[in-house]
Amino acid sequence: MKVGFIGLGAMGSAIASNILTSGHELTVYNRTIEKTKTLISSGAKLAKTPTEAAQGDIVLSMVIDDHALEQILFAEGVDGAGLLKGQGKDTVHLSMSTISVQLMQRMEKEYAMFMTPK
Repeated sequence: MKVGFIGLGAMGSAIASNILTSGHELTVYNRTIEKTKTLISSGAKLAKTPTEAAQGDIVLSMVIDDHALEQILFAEGVDGAGLLKGQGKDTVHLSMSTISVQLMQRMEKEYAMFMTPK
């Protein structure tokens, strides 16, 4: 399975490491590139943008707060299109961040509009 992981703090790094050692193809992105080095040296691929991390079967995000997730989803201050418009057509996004109800509702609305056939 091709897995992307965004957000390599203590919990994210541990989960991403388990994904990699389970034999999955892992692509990682973190705003602080230094946090990707251990996983890269273990065989993960580096994504230069959140969108690059979201081209496989699933992308998991585990970031610190609403602001960080908004940056990743909507490309607010991040290079690339953001996950909402740039992730793979069949890629599933699993957000494991602690976020507000308001952002969750915005995500639901935005994904519904983006995923609805035109």
